[in-house]
Amino acid sequence: IDKGNEGRWAFRPRQTPDPGDAASFKKQTTLPQVGVYDNREIMRNMIGADARFETHDLMGLSPEYLANFNAVILQNYNVPQKFDSPFVKTLRSYVEKGGGVMLAHDTAWFMDSPFPEVATRGFPKHNVEAERHVVDSELKVAREHPALAGLALGTQFPTEFRDHMIFKPGPQGTVVIENTFGDPVYVLGEVGQGRVAFVGPYMGYKQALTGAEKQAFMGVVSWLAKQ
Repeated sequence: IDKGNEGRWAFRPRQTPDPGDAASFKKQTTLPQVGVYDNREIMRNMIGADARFETHDLMGLSPEYLANFNAVILQNYNVPQKFDSPFVKTLRSYVEKGGGVMLAHDTAWFMDSPFPEVATRGFPKHNVEAERHVVDSELKVAREHPALAGLALGTQFPTEFRDHMIFKPGPQGTVVIENTFGDPVYVLGEVGQGRVAFVGPYMGYKQALTGAEKQAFMGVVSWLAKQ
């Protein structure tokens, strides 16, 4: 992925070496590998500071490249993609074969949901901004789940960033976190041999997450990586 030029992919001919070439990928440890796409470094650094994971900037989306990762996070990959696009097909194949994918903040608004059986974009009705965002609402645990790292049902917490996306859960989606209006904000599910998380807030806009929000987010990362 070429940040700032997200529409350019290895699916098209290119004249320069592919930075997402699987042969050039180098693990530094035997820890679970997490690939991160984000226009800011805070989230990647936050995951990297956790001794359980090794993180990398996500540089491509070929099946061979993705096979290096236990989990992949796409935050604000705001590029329209159709369900039958190579991008979406590759994400689905990666998960079906055992990978974990998180679609964070606006990613799942701009593209057709790669995993409609888990969730699709939601249209908020309360505290709406820019059509797709709910602003100034805390979140709360709607269901206890192994991914939430022990957070109790009903736990309520503020978010580091002021807005979040919401989702419409599919038949294989489990809503684990809602906002105070009851809208689904974290929806989890399994597809094939892998796992998927739709996560509405922006993670690490100005600073690293703290408290229950960090516990929930890092718990989902661990769940996606099957740790």
